[in-house]
Amino acid sequence: MSDELVKTHVRKWLAANVAVQTSFRAKVRDLEASGLLIVDGGQIGGYDKDNRADWEIKDWRTGKVLASGHSSFDGMNEVLAQVAPDRRLSSGSRGKPTLTRSPNAR
Repeated sequence: MSDELVKTHVRKWLAANVAVQTSFRAKVRDLEASGLLIVDGGQIGGYDKDNRADWEIKDWRTGKVLASGHSSFDGMNEVLAQVAPDRRLSSGSRGKPTLTRSPNAR
């Protein structure tokens, strides 16, 4: 492979990465401006013999733990329903922000 071909590939990859990051930041800005709180989290440990695991949900921007526990998946969802009665706080997904209404939303 020629050096020029490698350089072209790297330039294109870097440009695509910048575009993705720019789009992501714009989406986050728009969602937060609309009163949504972006959260991340979910299971952080393995299951025990009772089919329960440690989990936590964090504010995506600050890292503050909003809810945590040791329970089954259904138990986690019961706690999250109490934290976010509008049911828009999910169990989270690593790498992708999940959304819920902020307590001070309009």
